Amino acid sequence: MMRIHPDLWDVEINLTFLAWEKGFKMNKTFSYLEMLSRETDKSESEVMTIAFQKGVQQMWRERILGRYLHKEITRDEAIETVGVDWVELAERQHEAMMEDIKWAMGG
Repeated sequence: MMRIHPDLWDVEINLTFLAWEKGFKMNKTFSYLEMLSRETDKSESEVMTIAFQKGVQQMWRERILGRYLHKEITRDEAIETVGVDWVELAERQHEAMMEDIKWAMGG
């Protein structure tokens, strides 16, 4: 049996939990994939293709909105790219976050 130095116990526990959590999430992902395939009458590869496309679209949208909120692009450019609804939602969320930070800082 391998002995672990007491200073490393927390590290081992954290690594074990992360490995378990990753495996758990993957199992859930495969369950979702099977369920979506069954419920939409699409093959698993079709569902995976759609999921990949949606994921890339979401990542792109988040990147554009992040660039807008960091003033790297104009509001008009963001609206042209992702649409006014997404820009307005990002603005409301950003404003709410800033109010929370101000409150937390005692302001």
